[in-house]
Amino acid sequence: MEELKSTDSNLKKRLISFSPAIITFIVAIILCIVYTAVYTERESIVYLQMLGLGLIPVIFPLYALITKRSMPVIYTSLAGIMVILSALGSGFEMYYIVPWWDTLLHGSFGTLGAAVIYKLTLDWQGKKYPVWRLVVVFFFVMGIGAMWEIFEYFCDCFFGADAQKVQYCISIGVSPVTDTMEDLIITVAGIFVFYLGLLCKYLICRKINKNKGEGEGTLSEE
Repeated sequence: MEELKSTDSNLKKRLISFSPAIITFIVAIILCIVYTAVYTERESIVYLQMLGLGLIPVIFPLYALITKRSMPVIYTSLAGIMVILSALGSGFEMYYIVPWWDTLLHGSFGTLGAAVIYKLTLDWQGKKYPVWRLVVVFFFVMGIGAMWEIFEYFCDCFFGADAQKVQYCISIGVSPVTDTMEDLIITVAGIFVFYLGLLCKYLICRKINKNKGEGEGTLSEE
């Protein structure tokens, strides 16, 4: 009986951990259907982006399942929300309709990406080398951001898209590299938002521990 209860509990935990990813992919499929119904001139790259991005959140629960380490469901949920917003931007021109849409996504990516990579460094390196972990987080997240810009470049070259907004920038009289540079700068800002949150947590823990007479907190605290 105890083993059965334990099995049921594990299944529920797995279902909960995978639920945001499943919901995200279902929403991505629905958006593809809506895109097909609304637009007469459709681009194949849009379907690729929507469905491809829709699979990203499943990485988090799979990581937890394979490595037997925890991964907060909130990370999967936030990644799912970002994927849906990105799909709306790519397929339904929200990047042009709402001026701050792209800024929101890249800034959020910087913060969430930093949180996830920091969590991974804690999983595999423990609480050692706190400053080094912050350096790893920065360059890893920026590397992912750079790879995304390369992906957008290939979309423009091979699918005739304007993912990097080159034509759009030219039409409004600004440098064609403006969008790429702004995306990377905003990602940096998002990373530093995570650093600020980590610093605030450190100061709060330090104050609490000091009041309890237990010494000072450290940046290595998870």
